[in-house]
Amino acid sequence: MLILMALGIISSHRRQPGGMGPFEEALYGVLRPMQSALSAGFKGARAFWDGYLGLVAVERENRALRERIWELEQQLTEYHEMKASNERLRRLLDFQSGSKLRTLPAEVIGEDSTGWFHVLIIDKGLAHGVKRGMPVVVPEGVVGQTVECAERSSKVMLITDRNSGVDVMIQRTRARGVLEGMGRKGACSLKYVARTEEVAEGDRVITSGLGGVYPKGLLVGAVTSVSKEGYGLFQQVEVSPQVDFDRLEEVMILLEEGGLQGRNQ
Repeated sequence: MLILMALGIISSHRRQPGGMGPFEEALYGVLRPMQSALSAGFKGARAFWDGYLGLVAVERENRALRERIWELEQQLTEYHEMKASNERLRRLLDFQSGSKLRTLPAEVIGEDSTGWFHVLIIDKGLAHGVKRGMPVVVPEGVVGQTVECAERSSKVMLITDRNSGVDVMIQRTRARGVLEGMGRKGACSLKYVARTEEVAEGDRVITSGLGGVYPKGLLVGAVTSVSKEGYGLFQQVEVSPQVDFDRLEEVMILLEEGGLQGRNQ
């Protein structure tokens, strides 16, 4: 039908050159909406196709960008981890260089999983010269002591363990006592401090050098509460350890007996 209409327009135009007859005008009037609709349809289809291709390209680019972002985030995480590790090792080296004792660095590789004891596992043992009863410290303060030693690993009992006991003194007044664990990583109890001794919140607690395990002058923690209520010869003192035991990754083992004379006094 369209072909016949087109032939009719051509033949009519040839008969009347330079003008448009009634048939032509009628035919153009009928075909114009159809042509407009077809043109709009083709334009819409092309726009849809171009948009689809654009979305495919954008999705491909977004996927590549997400992969690159993930790679950069991994690199950034590794960078921060290396930076934090270097800072911890630098503090250990500074502590080691400032100590008169022979020390051995060790890495924390595990902890007691039962929850009854506060024990860490380190990657140094008998093969490295570690023995039972050696002090374990970090630059911030005392961690604990070795209680079991295998060939290439050891267990360290933290000062917060209920079985732990450290002979300490108040740095300011030199009042002595025994620091015992309370079964919580953030608290210890200072026992056998006479009621007549002056103890205040914020007082620093250091090792006394007695007891045969810890050298003198190592920082242990700070007094958080003092109570003289009730009767008895001793006051009740609670101490917060200086070390954050939940974030321990590297420690230092003191291999020789002796003291850090004047280091933390």
